[in-house]
Amino acid sequence: MKYWIIYLVIPFGMFAQNAQHLLNAPIPNKLVSDFSDILSPQEEVYLENLLLDYADTTSTQISIVTVATTGGDNINLITAEIAAKWKIGQKDRDNGCLIMVASVDREVSIQNGYGLEPYLTDFTTKQIIETEILPYFKQQDYFNGLLVGANSIIEVLNGTYDGNGGRLSGSSSGKKNFGKLIILIIFILIYLSRNSKVGGSRNGEFRVSPLWWLLSSGGYTMRGRGYSTGGYGKGGRFSSSGGFGGFGGGDFGGGGASGSW
Repeated sequence: MKYWIIYLVIPFGMFAQNAQHLLNAPIPNKLVSDFSDILSPQEEVYLENLLLDYADTTSTQISIVTVATTGGDNINLITAEIAAKWKIGQKDRDNGCLIMVASVDREVSIQNGYGLEPYLTDFTTKQIIETEILPYFKQQDYFNGLLVGANSIIEVLNGTYDGNGGRLSGSSSGKKNFGKLIILIIFILIYLSRNSKVGGSRNGEFRVSPLWWLLSSGGYTMRGRGYSTGGYGKGGRFSSSGGFGGFGGGDFGGGGASGSW
C-alpha cells in the first residue's frame, strides 16, 4: 500500500507543474496557486488574502499561478487559455487578470479580460513586468516580485499608478524615512510628557497611544511595497470572512504582455 501512495503522489506533482496540464485539471478554489513551490506557505497566504480583499471590494479578480514550465507553449498564449478556461473575473464585466510564472523557463506573463483592457493596456502591463516584477525575480525574490506586480495592477485600476511602483530609491528613500522617524519620535515624546499614562481613557474618552499604534501596526519596511509577511496569516488584515467563492465567469481577449529573466 505504501508503494501505491508514492506512485500516486509523484505523477500528480509533475502534472501540476506543467501549465498545459492545467487546462484539463480541476479549477482551483483560490486566487493564488503556487504549483512550482517558489513561495513559502506564509507568503502564499499573504498574497491570497491581499487579492481576496481586493476582489471582495471591487469584484475584480486578480489570480496568481506559478508552474515549473509551459511545456513548450508560448507563455502569453497558455496564460490566456488558462484564464479563459477558469473564467477569472465576473461574467458580463470580464474584469479578471492572471499573472502566470514559469519558474524553470524563467518567464512571466500577465493577461487580462476584456473589461480591463481600457485601463490595463499592453504597454502598461509590459512596464509593470519590466520595471516592477523582473528586478525582484532576477534576485530570485519571487514573493516581492509578485507582491509589487499585483499592487501595481491594483494601482493602475485605481488610477494611482505612478510608474515607479510606489517605491522610493537611493538616498531619497533614506532621507524621507529618517524624517518620518524623527517626527514620530518627537510626537511620542510630547505625548508622553503630557500624559502620565499611555493608552487608557480620560474623561470617558478612549485614547490610543501613538506608541501602541506604532508597535501594533507592524512598523514600516522597504521590503517589497512596504509590506511584511509577519502578522498577515489567515484572519489577518486582508482576510475575508467569507473566503473565496470561485471564479465568476469572466472572458479574456488576449491583451497582456510577458517578460523573461
